[in-house]
Amino acid sequence: MSVKRKRAVTGGKRAGAPSLHGPRNAFEIEVRSCARELALMRPMLLADFSAAALAAALPDPSPRFVDLCLASSNLQERMPADLRDRTRTLVWSFALQLAALDNGVSLVHGDFGKWNLLMRKGAGTWTVAAILDWEFAVSGPPPIDLGHFLRYECASRPLLEPHFSEGFLQAGGSLPEGWRRAARVVDSIALCESLTHDTLPAAVVAELLELVRSTVEDRDPQFS
Repeated sequence: MSVKRKRAVTGGKRAGAPSLHGPRNAFEIEVRSCARELALMRPMLLADFSAAALAAALPDPSPRFVDLCLASSNLQERMPADLRDRTRTLVWSFALQLAALDNGVSLVHGDFGKWNLLMRKGAGTWTVAAILDWEFAVSGPPPIDLGHFLRYECASRPLLEPHFSEGFLQAGGSLPEGWRRAARVVDSIALCESLTHDTLPAAVVAELLELVRSTVEDRDPQFS
């Protein structure tokens, strides 16, 4: 289902990179604020839909969904067969972890990235003034938003971490052991779904494929 919910504000800016928005410490404050806002969404549930209920009716909904994506003719034209096989193997290898995540559902934005976060400066610090574009919101496992926000984060050149996870925990969020890897696997499902779309520029296809491939190979994404 879709949920449209925006908080109107006056003034502010989109969340972004430190080179655009000031010194490194100011950027870290922004990242922590984004993480806190995400953590505060965790207790919110949508009454008419639950991923846990879906999981009870249909075992392994996340792996089964990626199977549907991988069977798409659009995706198959774009993704090599060996990468499809490796992606399927990876997601199914996380079936137990994904099932456990489905039992801890809450409000998921579905597109929780810097372009949908409006920041506002007050009392000398930046905070999230509004979260925009709720059309993809569902009731689901929290790692969906974690994986999306950290999609381009590189372990070898960290930018958002550890500030994001620290802010998330400080606001009452919980991160199980291995959460970062699980979040990447969950996000790979969303990447596969994007590859099923009818019209995608070649550059976008190449980027999506590299994000999936880097997740399968458990490495940082590499872009030229």
